[in-house]
Amino acid sequence: MLDDIEKIAEHLKLDGFIVAGGSWGSCLALAYALKHPRRVKAMVLRGIFTGSQSEIDWLNNGYYQKIFPDVWAEYLRQTPKAHHGDPSKYHFARILGANEQAAKESAYAYDNFEAALLCLDDRFMPEKFENYDPAGTKIEAHYLVNRCFMPDRFIMDNAHKLTMPIWLIQGRYDMVCPPVTAYELNQKLPNSQLIWTVAGHNGSDRSNHDVNRTVLLQMVTAK
Repeated sequence: MLDDIEKIAEHLKLDGFIVAGGSWGSCLALAYALKHPRRVKAMVLRGIFTGSQSEIDWLNNGYYQKIFPDVWAEYLRQTPKAHHGDPSKYHFARILGANEQAAKESAYAYDNFEAALLCLDDRFMPEKFENYDPAGTKIEAHYLVNRCFMPDRFIMDNAHKLTMPIWLIQGRYDMVCPPVTAYELNQKLPNSQLIWTVAGHNGSDRSNHDVNRTVLLQMVTAK
């Protein structure tokens, strides 16, 4: 994926550009900047995710359950009791398996529990199972099972090399990507600013949207 971004930059003859991304996009942006630092003039990142095992475990092991006990309970309800110790391992094996019906059932269960955590409020309404397309969740499972194809804490351990201006926009109540990640990353980056928002993980949460838009507009105006 990093090579794909570089091919696009070469095709468009871009010597340098601002990279923006949220959630998985923030991880991809950081990884790209580490590989091609001369290209990246600045970054605006939201819902910070760096691909570490502890971040993956936060979501898959339900460390958020004291805040969203109902969401975790519903996820376990769709998991055999024998696998309650590691429900995501059970569902990922099915999602990436050859049985299409089982893959869809587990992708639906995983996607719904993650989607239920996205927003600061309770806007989430599950899609009807018969209309559900598991393709996106299959891709996500493929990456998470393979730890995003990076050594553990690769981005954190190399963050000090990123000297370009970086804005980190993080919801205080993000239950998908724990806020501690943004805080730690900000401590390691030499030229970053962490902006806390009264929001969850979703980019459409009003505070996340407003801050992200304002920062990008100011950067464009500054040009």
